[in-house]
Amino acid sequence: MNRSLVLPLAFSLAAAGCVVNPDQDGDLLSDEFEALIGTNAEEADTDGDGYSDAYEHFTYFSPLRDNDVPYEEFDADYVRRPIPWGDAWDEISEDKGWSEGDFSGSWTGEDQFGLELKLKRFYGQVILIDVSAEWCGPCQAAASTLQEEYEDRRDLGFTPFTILTEDPGGNPNPSPERWADTYELTSPVIEDGGREISPRYLTTAYPTYTVIGRDHTIVELDKQGGTANFELIDELLDQDPPPVDYLWPEGATEIAEALGVPVPTEQ
Repeated sequence: MNRSLVLPLAFSLAAAGCVVNPDQDGDLLSDEFEALIGTNAEEADTDGDGYSDAYEHFTYFSPLRDNDVPYEEFDADYVRRPIPWGDAWDEISEDKGWSEGDFSGSWTGEDQFGLELKLKRFYGQVILIDVSAEWCGPCQAAASTLQEEYEDRRDLGFTPFTILTEDPGGNPNPSPERWADTYELTSPVIEDGGREISPRYLTTAYPTYTVIGRDHTIVELDKQGGTANFELIDELLDQDPPPVDYLWPEGATEIAEALGVPVPTEQ
């Protein structure tokens, strides 16, 4: 379940004694809780993007921004986790940079689905940055197995980003859609013909790999050629994500089950 004004669910949960009242808009979040997170207690879908406030909050999307839409809207299968916001993010990212050992800086790029992705939104996951060109033979060989590697580790918290800088003719006009279709990739493929992202990863050859740990620290930078360091990636996946303070309403388990989303474990 995703799009929902969820009024029937509110009634069913109320009958089971699971809903905290009052809940004027029937979105499963009490008016008191909506005041805490800044949503409109009189509108089940505050930002008007077609997803209820409860669904977006429980899947770690913003119910206040209509351009922050659950990935399923675009048929993308990326995983989200809660991340620190505001002062909390500013505090942990104060010394951000682009060298090994730094808390990673962030960037924004558009993927093959038309989604605008921010690197910071993948905090808490193990991230692989693969800088490639469409004409590059070793890049093509690595791409042919990337989907399998992604599927094996996706639910553990692994996301690879392919940053494409050149098309098959060596021109700065790569196509994320063509690359994703050719290698049947559902992991993010980002167009970077303008070289706005890739220079941060010290690219001198293709492919180039950078690994970022769950705490958003750059663990390995500019590994060139061959395949990514999946031994390192698996070691990092064995680590727990950093704890994040996240507001949960009373009855969160029952609400999550009613929405059809994973029950939060961070309560």
